[in-house]
Amino acid sequence: MTNTQKNFFITVFIVTFVFFLVYYRESLSSPLLTLEESISTALERNLNHKNLQLEYEKNLIREEQNRDELLPKIRAGSTVTETDQYRQNYHYYSVSVSQPVYTGGKLQAQIGAAKARGLVSCFDLLADEIRLEKSVSQEYMRVLKQQQLLAVRQSSIDMAKKQLEFVQKEQQAGKRGQEAVLRWQVQVNNYQEDALSLKNALDNAVINFNTLLERDLSTPVELAPYDGGSFEGDYKEYQEETVKFTQEEILEQLMAYCLKYSPDVWRRDKLIEASLLDLRANQADIYPQANLYYSYNWSSGNVITEVHSSTLSLGMYFYIFNQSDREDIRIARLSLEQTRIQKEIFIRDLKSQIKKYYASQVSSMNQVILKKEQTEKAKEYKDQIQEKYKNGNATDVDLIDAYNSYYSNQFSEIRALYDYYIERENLQALIGYSDFHKSPPISSIRDSVSEVSREKK
Repeated sequence: MTNTQKNFFITVFIVTFVFFLVYYRESLSSPLLTLEESISTALERNLNHKNLQLEYEKNLIREEQNRDELLPKIRAGSTVTETDQYRQNYHYYSVSVSQPVYTGGKLQAQIGAAKARGLVSCFDLLADEIRLEKSVSQEYMRVLKQQQLLAVRQSSIDMAKKQLEFVQKEQQAGKRGQEAVLRWQVQVNNYQEDALSLKNALDNAVINFNTLLERDLSTPVELAPYDGGSFEGDYKEYQEETVKFTQEEILEQLMAYCLKYSPDVWRRDKLIEASLLDLRANQADIYPQANLYYSYNWSSGNVITEVHSSTLSLGMYFYIFNQSDREDIRIARLSLEQTRIQKEIFIRDLKSQIKKYYASQVSSMNQVILKKEQTEKAKEYKDQIQEKYKNGNATDVDLIDAYNSYYSNQFSEIRALYDYYIERENLQALIGYSDFHKSPPISSIRDSVSEVSREKK
């Protein structure tokens, strides 16, 4: 191998090695996955959402198909005849145009119904987007919750191991008995066993999160902290709102907001509109129909002279008796009544759900306040027992009980906080609120309701 070849291979090796180092370093320093990025990824990849997008596009095409029925239809034809025996040929050509003139409003009603159904599929897409955002946000928070619980449990394991080492040294010095060592060994084992359960719960949360984002289920998840606003800010706002409004007034404002902004409400309004237009389209069949026809023909051949002719006509027809049309009208009336009843059922259930979700949110908020106070007291008690333990005025049992109480309250506080966030997402998604990074204040909802009232006037 010549020196030139050696230098070439050395250069390639160095460049490859440097590239690998740079890539590896960038992969290690990759930014944490944020909630906004998670939602964006889910909306791009989620198969159910893609299916609704395709359905929406199909309905747009159906709407165009119905509009095309208003346009003239043009046909062209030709006939060529050749006779070998007499060497005769005959050519006939025609162009015809038909144009609907009057359909009793049938085409216009069909176009309106197709447009309404297109909007239904659009609102289905928006509603699914809100539900998907809610689901991603909740799974995102469940992962964070399990990570924090596991971190707390790991800190308890580190504490117990450190205390075990201290007791073992005390035993070796003849200051402690074997009982103290066994007690802390048991405590370490209990904490480690609980850590395994928490790790399993975290793995399941990661699987659910990756499933929503259509990612490989084994993909590691490193999430940025939840940026949905501080709980303290939400609680302060809640206290201010309860001073200004009664619970019934708050529920009425939430309902009014939902009636204006929820895609689930919009879709039911459009379903009623589509059913009404279907009824009108069926009723139009009992009216006369009129179409304009125009045709242009010409013929030629070696045995005839070339002939040109054109015809313009107006055709009208109507059914004297057609029982199936009357039955179609009856069915359309029943379908319209069904859609109206379905909306009433939906509104009734919606009121119940809003009340239930709001009560759950308030309850979970109060639970967070209670758990925070209990954690603070448990920490204060743990610090006191720890100080007594150092001075020989508390036993190992006292210290273990104090630590267990403190960690238990930490777990309860973490669970309560994320349960509150999850309940908040449920209420926001229900009323059609799509900004999942803050809770919609009643003041903003009240302003929206006032805007609706002005529009109606």
